[in-house]
Amino acid sequence: KFEPAIITAEWGKRWELSQNMYKPYACGLVVQGTIDGCIQLRNEHGLKPEMIEAVDLRVSPIVFELTAKENPQTGLEGKFSFQYAAACALLDGRVGIPSFHDDRRFAADLEALLPKISIEVDAALPTVFSRMQISIEVTLADGSVHRATCTRPPGFWGAPIDLAQHRAKVADCLAVRLDAATAARVTTLLESLETLDAGGVRELSLLLN
Repeated sequence: KFEPAIITAEWGKRWELSQNMYKPYACGLVVQGTIDGCIQLRNEHGLKPEMIEAVDLRVSPIVFELTAKENPQTGLEGKFSFQYAAACALLDGRVGIPSFHDDRRFAADLEALLPKISIEVDAALPTVFSRMQISIEVTLADGSVHRATCTRPPGFWGAPIDLAQHRAKVADCLAVRLDAATAARVTTLLESLETLDAGGVRELSLLLN
């Protein structure tokens, strides 16, 4: 439904640019916080696939509507699945472009973990993307429970990603077409783009050709 009044509401007070973000992971916007929280839990508690009994995700209704795909049929569809993104983060400790290829989607470890992940809808959680909250609870086979909460997606204003995360995202993207050495050189040139002389700009252009 088209609602033109939304366009002029809070004119001069609400700035849509502040809703822009840099997504550190190659998937849907609302999934970003889940990945961050799952990686945090994996690293803090040394989680292994065989240790995990259940994973419960508590999300707002809009998040459920957009990304509650319990059983994505392809790796690409996994970009819009909370459950799938959580499984990749817990299993691999990172989520990149290869995470959404079919060979990863149908790998045995992912097939085993995916059914253990469930979503609970909490209508009290904020629906505005910049204040979106995701709660993660991982129950282990020994009965212990570990929790994490993401209060806003990483990459939003006020929650910047660090240089290491930025470089990791760039490397992930460049790896689609370039070998590691070339990608590293491109990154070096890009990080000094403002001071490159004509020769540097030419080298960068040729590497990206």
